[in-house]
Amino acid sequence: MEQDARPSIEVRDAAGRTAEKAAEERLAEVAGYRVERSTTTVGSTEAIVLEPMPGQELSRQVVITQGGLVNDLTFTPADPEIGERYSEHWRCAVS
Repeated sequence: MEQDARPSIEVRDAAGRTAEKAAEERLAEVAGYRVERSTTTVGSTEAIVLEPMPGQELSRQVVITQGGLVNDLTFTPADPEIGERYSEHWRCAVS
């Protein structure tokens, strides 16, 4: 049975922070966990990808700043093995 992939978005005031700084703050919240960091492009904006982020389920988080806002895109669970829906959500977000 294919497991459901769940995307979510959190939007907050950037308060002058870059995506890099906002991602560093996210990593500080989970200090001690091994989280990989990479970059991608969402639209024409560079974004920071953090995975796997710990929580109730492991997630992939994409941090973007645009228009004075930090946008955190979270994809749960962070497991491409769950099926095509996970891949579809990821392709829609970063295409």
